[in-house]
Amino acid sequence: MSSETFSTMFDNLALACREMLRGPHGRALAPDRGISVLYGAPPAAIDLIMVSFQNHDCARPMFDPARRRPWPERLLYADAAMDPFPFGERLRRVFESHGLTRTLCERTLGINAVYPDAPLGDSEFWLCGEGSYGAWRRFSTSWTALLIEQIRPKAVLLLGRKAAIAMRDKLEGAAAVEAMHFATATATRDDSVYDLPFGQLAELLGAER
Repeated sequence: MSSETFSTMFDNLALACREMLRGPHGRALAPDRGISVLYGAPPAAIDLIMVSFQNHDCARPMFDPARRRPWPERLLYADAAMDPFPFGERLRRVFESHGLTRTLCERTLGINAVYPDAPLGDSEFWLCGEGSYGAWRRFSTSWTALLIEQIRPKAVLLLGRKAAIAMRDKLEGAAAVEAMHFATATATRDDSVYDLPFGQLAELLGAER
């Protein structure tokens, strides 16, 4: 996808977000919360799209329809100094163990399945709720699926149970791997539980150049 096409898609997304916020479904977004879409600026070449469910760090929205807040310059997951997420260290460790560190740092686009931002305790409402919650979920996941279709990456990683449930039926033709339990905040879980999904991911991505 050309940078011009990418910019056009996000311009259209910003317009759609404004309409959602001004309309009846704007009530689903608390006044002090933001909207997160990307977890870093898009790299020049995208081999992997990593989809998590929703940004739960509500104090740090990463997309602003009014463009008052820029995207991070690097993928947050790949930068230990910037990464606010409790599973980030494990994610980097598992990528490294499967020979995928360079892909993570240089050729991965991180994106949400569902936005606006919401605290972790509210995420089941956004996954299963109807009304305004359901309207935002359908809007968000459809747009995310369209972006994946346009980019055509080598692989899509659905990071966590909620991301897998929200997106699995929308990714027609995409090579998707589900790491169902990854985003669960369980520090004691052994990394070996992720060997199967990340082994599948490594096969899809091929050897790093």
